[in-house]
Amino acid sequence: MRISRARFFLPLVIVAACLGACSHPPDPGYLELKRSQEAIQEATSWQSDVLVKYPTGQPAIIELSKVDCPGRMERVGILREMHNISVREIWLDGTYFNKTENVAVWVSHPASLNPFPECGRGPFMIWDGVFYGDLDQVHTTGEIRRGKTDNYDGVSCIWWDVAPAKGAVPHYSACVSDTDHLPRLVTTVEHDLHYTYTLSRWNATVVTLPPEAKVIPN
Repeated sequence: MRISRARFFLPLVIVAACLGACSHPPDPGYLELKRSQEAIQEATSWQSDVLVKYPTGQPAIIELSKVDCPGRMERVGILREMHNISVREIWLDGTYFNKTENVAVWVSHPASLNPFPECGRGPFMIWDGVFYGDLDQVHTTGEIRRGKTDNYDGVSCIWWDVAPAKGAVPHYSACVSDTDHLPRLVTTVEHDLHYTYTLSRWNATVVTLPPEAKVIPN
């Protein structure tokens, strides 16, 4: 019985095509930011300083924060609408403390956040949720573009632009350390404002209560 050559070679062509598709190299940007996502999810502490650039071009620091998982956090917020008055807040093992710049004493009461939602997820952006929260969606419909090598605080890092669509302007860009895969600088566009997040003291930040912050009921 004669066997058609086409019938014999067709399965080989299908197998070869599959092997070619399966051997296609994965997106290096996606793999690096997945490693970075895992690194920040495993982080136990960090410091985040947030700067915003207003439409006038004027930059301003709006928040300084420290997270010490699972139940300690310190945050200094700058209230621009109240003539840049600062508010300092500390959550310490189940107790919340706060003090405004023009008030002499600290106020305290039981805290409701323990542990903090950042623990196990990493720092949050001001408007758009946790860093890398859209990573899988971007991998499907957008693109992650490698940028230049930079240096922050003595740590070498590589910039990665994360765009929601191919060829689009990045939603955010992260300078990620090529050794521990943790981000050191992140720039974002949120609600038409440009933010810069400076991230430091990964796994080395400690939150303590200042000596003058006594437990005074609200």
